[in-house]
Amino acid sequence: MQYVKFVKILFVSFTKSARNSWVTFLLFFACFCWSFASLAQEVVAGKHKSIYLLSQSMKLGKKPVQGAFISADNQRVVVLSGNSSLEIYRTQNGKRQRMISSQEQKAISLVLHPGGKLAITGGQDETVRIWDTQQATALGVLRGHLGTVSTLALNIGGEILASGSQDGTVILWKMQGQEMLKSAKLISKGSIKSLAFHPQENILAVGGEDGSLQF
Repeated sequence: MQYVKFVKILFVSFTKSARNSWVTFLLFFACFCWSFASLAQEVVAGKHKSIYLLSQSMKLGKKPVQGAFISADNQRVVVLSGNSSLEIYRTQNGKRQRMISSQEQKAISLVLHPGGKLAITGGQDETVRIWDTQQATALGVLRGHLGTVSTLALNIGGEILASGSQDGTVILWKMQGQEMLKSAKLISKGSIKSLAFHPQENILAVGGEDGSLQF
């Protein structure tokens, strides 16, 4: 594992370089995301209190949007709203299809399974929860963190889930069977801010509140 120190990290991801190799992409102090209609997976979500779907805009309330992902078929967008509800909208017309309440969990982080049928949230109650986006039901609760679950990531195939917490730990979970594979405390002071799996290799990049990058 390599360790690099930065001032502050809000987001970490992998992106392809001009030489067709994967490099780590970092985002400092601000949160920007751009996408193309055929390739987009994540929609800009931040303290603008709005979500922008191409030419569409909708107001979801007064609290910041916590996260949003577009399904692989580009037909739906799954949103974690400021009131800890999962809301599912059609991308063609912006109409809401269903809503799932996660207020008990007080969810603040979200990742969408590649198939689009499962959504995973992390909450202030120190749990990770798995949701069926079609049936609007809970499928499981993962426990192991000792602090708010601040960030989530899935590997490219959706078999392995990584969760990062304000207690400085990262836990790897096997989606099938919902079992814990490994837990490691990577930051002594501060929160895990961002996680990203390498698209082709067994590498996980971890960005910390203390300015550290580990992979």
